[in-house]
Amino acid sequence: MAKKTGSRVKSGEAIAVIGNTGTLTNGPHLHFELWFKGKPVNPSEYLRF
Repeated sequence: MAKKTGSRVKSGEAIAVIGNTGTLTNGPHLHFELWFKGKPVNPSEYLRF
């Protein structure tokens, strides 16, 4: 992770990198979650992809 919990980020700023280490991967990928007030939320309601 390039950022710590609670960090503010700007549009276009990297927040993580992807990789393919481990025995159960099928290519480079990133697991992404967005939480608000202790609950998971739909990232598309907050971010433009």
